[in-house]
Amino acid sequence: MTDRAHTEEALYRTAVTAVTHYEGRADAEPGYTIDEDLDWCMQPLAGVTEPERSVLRGLIRATIVDPTRARQALVRRLAVAADD
Repeated sequence: MTDRAHTEEALYRTAVTAVTHYEGRADAEPGYTIDEDLDWCMQPLAGVTEPERSVLRGLIRATIVDPTRARQALVRRLAVAADD
C-alpha cells in the first residue's frame, strides 16, 4: 500500500538498473553487489510492509537480471500495491 508516484519511481529505478546491469559486473566493479541496486530501487517503497516488500524485492531482482522474464509480473504487482 503506497502512493502511485512511489511505485512509478520504483519502476523507473528498476528500469535504469536493468539497463545498466550486466553479467560479471561484480568482477568489473570491485565492491559492487546487486543488493545496493535493490536497495536503491526499493527506497520509494518504504511504506510497503512485509511480506509484500520481500515479494517486490524478488521481482525487482529478477527484472534487473532478466527484464523480459519478470517485468510484467513486477508491473502488475506494483499496480496492486498502488491501488490498495
